[in-house]
Amino acid sequence: MKLCKNIRDLYRDLLKKYRCFSELKRKLISPK
Repeated sequence: MKLCKNIRDLYRDLLKKYRCFSELKRKLISPK
């Protein structure tokens, strides 16, 4: 059970990083 929780947290962290990365990419592609 603890392992599942850790995996879920890890996944959430990964998702957060991915979101940040995609936002960065969008800014680079279309700067204001």
